[in-house]
Amino acid sequence: MSEIKTIKAYKYEIELDAKFELKDIEKEGFLYTFSEFDKNKNLIKEITFNPDGSEEQRFECIYDDKNRLAEQFMYSDGEIAERKTFMTEENNLVRKELRHYIDETYDTIEYNYDDKKNLIEKTLYDFDGEIETKEVYKYDNGNLIEENKFDSDNKIIKSISYKYDDKGNNTELYLIDKYDEKELKQVNYYDEKSQRIKILTYNKENQLIAKSLYTYNENSKPVEIYEEDTSKRNNIKIKYDAKGNIISQEEYDKDGELVSNITRSFDDNNNLMESSVYIDRGGYGSKYRHIIKYEYETW
Repeated sequence: MSEIKTIKAYKYEIELDAKFELKDIEKEGFLYTFSEFDKNKNLIKEITFNPDGSEEQRFECIYDDKNRLAEQFMYSDGEIAERKTFMTEENNLVRKELRHYIDETYDTIEYNYDDKKNLIEKTLYDFDGEIETKEVYKYDNGNLIEENKFDSDNKIIKSISYKYDDKGNNTELYLIDKYDEKELKQVNYYDEKSQRIKILTYNKENQLIAKSLYTYNENSKPVEIYEEDTSKRNNIKIKYDAKGNIISQEEYDKDGELVSNITRSFDDNNNLMESSVYIDRGGYGSKYRHIIKYEYETW
């Protein structure tokens, strides 16, 4: 099978009548995104377009002679909005990242790892070389058990701790985020196949604020997800083709009304060929539907 060189995605807006049923589809869609890859499967260019054909955003990547990411460019309105450069070691671990801005200043991010290549420290320096934030990670038997984020005064502003069972499944997460004033505990439950079947989320008063339930098929793929929190109660149903690709995803609200529907079709190489999206914004706006069709060019 030949490797993909380019992907073009065309978007077709669909007009709905007063009953929100299909009325008409534009005869001509517009080029929505264009992606280009090199022979090593690396993404080298991605462009998003507006309906009038103008560029909304452009993203480009450059790789070194060892196939490692060296530079990233993000363009907006034809101008470079951000440029990133990466300094990578022989073991393919990024040691330093520079984020260059329009005013020619740049921030620096330094990464440190343990002897098992686990990230243990990430430090962000501003353009004056002062520490802006620092993130510290701790592990036990290869599992991440704690991560702390410090501000410029070396005070913890975010902390997450993790617990695991004897199979390595993450059973509990505890978050304290002082910046967003958030504190919660997430408890995960698993079946005998280590498939996560339930998530319960509690606030700092230990009150249940969210619940998710998962049902799987014989191939260990989720086919139904029930989600409930203080503002909504939704049910998501998922269908797959014989190759395991998701071909249908329907979301229903607490009254059994369809909230969104996504259908997809694939070719014999599992390339996505078409996706149809329907969204009911409820009280926030009208119902919406569009289709995206994909074209591929290979090397």
